[in-house]
Amino acid sequence: MQTKQLKATDYPRLLRQISDPPRTLYYIGSDPSTELDYQKQADITQPTRSSDKNLLWRISHDENLKIICIVGSRSYTEYGQLACEKLIEGLALYKEKIAVVSGLAIGIDSIVHRLCLRHGIPCIAIPGSGLHVDVLYPRTNLRLAEQIYESGGVLLSEFEPEARANVWTFPLRNRIMAGISDLTVVIEGKRDSGTMITARLAAEYNRDVLAVPGSIFSVHSEGPRELIKQGAVPISSAVDITDALGITEYSIKEVSKSLFDSCSSEEKEILDLLESPITPDEICHKTGFNISKVLVTVSMLQMRGLVEERYGKVYSKLSVEFQSRPTSSSNVNFKDNS
Repeated sequence: MQTKQLKATDYPRLLRQISDPPRTLYYIGSDPSTELDYQKQADITQPTRSSDKNLLWRISHDENLKIICIVGSRSYTEYGQLACEKLIEGLALYKEKIAVVSGLAIGIDSIVHRLCLRHGIPCIAIPGSGLHVDVLYPRTNLRLAEQIYESGGVLLSEFEPEARANVWTFPLRNRIMAGISDLTVVIEGKRDSGTMITARLAAEYNRDVLAVPGSIFSVHSEGPRELIKQGAVPISSAVDITDALGITEYSIKEVSKSLFDSCSSEEKEILDLLESPITPDEICHKTGFNISKVLVTVSMLQMRGLVEERYGKVYSKLSVEFQSRPTSSSNVNFKDNS
């Protein structure tokens, strides 16, 4: 991975609008003046679309590309991880129109990057250090940074390539994350966390702030609760994010289909049965699964927000308009290749 300095004319367009843009900006990624290799080999008689350009060019010049900053706690909860999975699975429908920014940190940031890689969503990482391989922080995410670059993503930093992370570098990094993005989504974070710094900066830059509501008993939900009280938009799905961006191409039905397609074959088989609520015992009878497997699978679907259990019956939370499910004989499996 080679670090290069970005020309001022190629600065991300939204970052040029903030009151305190960086004086220098370094990157690892395809040069913004070039196109992707496959585009060079394409039929030159075909018009070049902006989505055929490399990501750094699009960040700098494509006004149709919407950039979403997603941040959260380093010490995340299972709820935070599941919320991340649900949001990014839904956003995968829009991957031609969006890019996702996070900070390469341990915790929610890493989960965001890995999910984007899994779903093919253009990915931007902004660490709190220089970009040289010897100082990139955190060291445990060095391979993740390489995967982002290899996928066509971009790493950005205003710090000299060999500058090490320090306590003062992270607030500066957070302003780049907020400044480069159309809006910021907060998954989890304590009241005094770096996540909240990013959210406050986004508000100062007149960008929308969205927050995932959490448990009133969880310290990790202090930040989102505070943001919502201050006017942040509470969200529960990718549609809430795309509505805020003015992207309305896909319906709740299509997002439901995307969530369904990301499930394992066992999860799909159970979801196929939930045109009306049924009991776990009925699921056992119709699928041939033992009760232990049914309860575990239903619990996983509950944690992902796809079903709920009430009065001893399991209900689907997918859109009632979604009718195009594959049959239970489908052998499509969802695997974590991150």
